Amino acid sequence: MKKNYSLVLAISLLSVLGACKKDATAPEVVAPETEVSETNDSFRSLGVETSLQVVASTGSARVTSMLPNVAVYRPNDATLTYPYKGGNGGSYGNLWVPSTGLTGLTLFLPAGNVVVGNRFLVFQVQGSTGGRKGIADFVFTFGGVTTKYSINFGGGKIGKIVSISKPVAMTPGITDERTVTCNISGVTGGYMPAYSVASTGVAGLTLSTGEFNIQSSAVYLNFKVSGTPSGAGTANFAVNYGGLSFKVPVTVVAGPPVVYTTYTVARVAVLNAQNFYTLNVKYSKGTGASYGAVTIKSGGLTLERVPGTYAKNGGNVQYKVTRTVSSLATQYYKGLVEAPTVTFAFEFSKLAI
Repeated sequence: MKKNYSLVLAISLLSVLGACKKDATAPEVVAPETEVSETNDSFRSLGVETSLQVVASTGSARVTSMLPNVAVYRPNDATLTYPYKGGNGGSYGNLWVPSTGLTGLTLFLPAGNVVVGNRFLVFQVQGSTGGRKGIADFVFTFGGVTTKYSINFGGGKIGKIVSISKPVAMTPGITDERTVTCNISGVTGGYMPAYSVASTGVAGLTLSTGEFNIQSSAVYLNFKVSGTPSGAGTANFAVNYGGLSFKVPVTVVAGPPVVYTTYTVARVAVLNAQNFYTLNVKYSKGTGASYGAVTIKSGGLTLERVPGTYAKNGGNVQYKVTRTVSSLATQYYKGLVEAPTVTFAFEFSKLAI
């Protein structure tokens, strides 16, 4: 009986050894990789496995494209705003996307619906890198589109300032906010801290930006200019940010005590019992200065400004519009005090008498 067991054991060992020898020469079976928008070599360069499994959303939501190049990661509130195009209005379930490369982070998207058209998703960035530096990659499929976003937990830098836009001139005595856009190139993606600097030349203004994560593909950088300029002239900002030192000039122009004007007038104005129409000229900000009555005559039309004060938070300037000729075709007027370049049209031929 013992002899038979020894024989069976010897045969079994020979079979196993033979099978191992055969498998060693057989071709390796590799599972097909999930398609992504970047090559395997790019994943290798970031320390990511080429057999990376892509996390996918569930539900009926479909989009035509995701836009990682304009997605914005905000460290201060740990959110990632990720735009998409061509949503179909469908629903999606909760989505968790763990980071690769630099691990320890997870993107979380609560269940919801995409809109019909273009909008954005807001992911929560959960977890911690434990103070480690590197690139955290997030690869996932949403709405049928596979996309990748990388957060560089290192210092971002701007390679070069290509040009700086000129914002609309600010007005002395008015608290306002404008945007200055810097066209940039040669960016090293990474974390950009909050920054602010006060103006010189014309005091009272501040140039600033909040903290954010810049992508290496970024081509512009926006700064906010806010405050109340002390007078007319050029407000200069000596900026030292993103590894560069450069100057940003902002023009402050003395002008009318209002910042911006539009007009609100019905296409067909109907005279009231007093035979006049009230035109409201809207403005967004004022200096607090008072203004008096102004009378403007044009053909068979008289405009009388009602006295008032330019409110700090904006309001309306009223004009009393009176028809002084019994019969008029459509009357056009250009050149109100608050809106000198806007053309106003009054179809007086349709007014009730």
